[in-house]
Amino acid sequence: MKQKKVIVVGAGIGGLASTLQLAHVGYEIDVYETHSMPGGKLRTVESPQGPVDAGPTVFTLKHIFNDLFRTVGEDMEDHLTLKQERVLARHFWPDGTMLDLSSDVNQNYKALRDFGGSKAVEEFRSFHELSKKLYESFNETILHNPNPSLTSTISQTLKSALSIAPALLPGRTLANLVRSHFSDKRLRQLFSRYATYVGGSPFNSPAILSLIWYAESLGVWKVNGGMHELAKALVTLAKKRDARFHFNCQVSEILISNNKIRGIRLKDGKEIFSDYVIFNGDPNALFTGLLGRQATKLIHRKNVQARSLSAYVWTFAASVSSTELTHHNVFFNEVYKSEFDDISAGMIPEDPTLYVCAQNLEKPI
Repeated sequence: MKQKKVIVVGAGIGGLASTLQLAHVGYEIDVYETHSMPGGKLRTVESPQGPVDAGPTVFTLKHIFNDLFRTVGEDMEDHLTLKQERVLARHFWPDGTMLDLSSDVNQNYKALRDFGGSKAVEEFRSFHELSKKLYESFNETILHNPNPSLTSTISQTLKSALSIAPALLPGRTLANLVRSHFSDKRLRQLFSRYATYVGGSPFNSPAILSLIWYAESLGVWKVNGGMHELAKALVTLAKKRDARFHFNCQVSEILISNNKIRGIRLKDGKEIFSDYVIFNGDPNALFTGLLGRQATKLIHRKNVQARSLSAYVWTFAASVSSTELTHHNVFFNEVYKSEFDDISAGMIPEDPTLYVCAQNLEKPI
């Protein structure tokens, strides 16, 4: 049987996961990446203290990556050194109060009782249960389903329909749902912020995003050397299975003729042919013709959304002067909505919430 050839455009995590699994079962794989390193958004910026993560800083849902490694006969912790964080995040407010949340729900009850009394504990208990039910209801039907459908989702969630209904009301935002659960302004800020994980504003994003809290509560891990080490590990394993990587190599066109994929054309004009092409990139690049006129037909307008922006990011090395920092730190502002109004207007917020990832507290960061 002829070995099938696959070209992967883009060495982001999706492209790397596809490459590793296909190479493992015998496909001939070539990966073409515009940049000089793998990982896509999982990128780094050089500093006097070494590479600093400039993309995702929170490693959650570890079991999904465990499954990825296991599908190719590997154990993730043979290739990465992971440390589970005791504190999911440390939260600070202008009034001087501070709250640590962890993956231990009983520890959270204790911390919240000290923070806001028994009322805060009961409000959190109700929100946590809703977030858990949402996650469990949609985990298999959507999060783990390559072809989710409305019919299968409804059938799987009927048992929990009443309990999760508050988060599924049409037009209900995350901020609105959180406001209905918490009387404390500070806790409203904290649990509304999960919309920013997907680049959204809690005042415009759907209430179903409250399930992100439960996903994070399952655990946060620190990757020794930084999150980008995950991408490097996937590349190493794929190369052992004969996958080839071409960095600093821009694809200008996906070649299509007679409604059949033929391969790609590089920026220098070279054409490479294949049986399949996997595009691990922005759907908007296809839709707007950045990969050729024919490729615009591969995606429908409804799958290309307007850009969102939830944060401005600075990445640098610095000396730590505060002894209160942990790995993940959130400094809230006075008027939470003001920062999203400023960002929506294209301005740097006058009074922003600050997220600080102290990547390496053992030495200057």
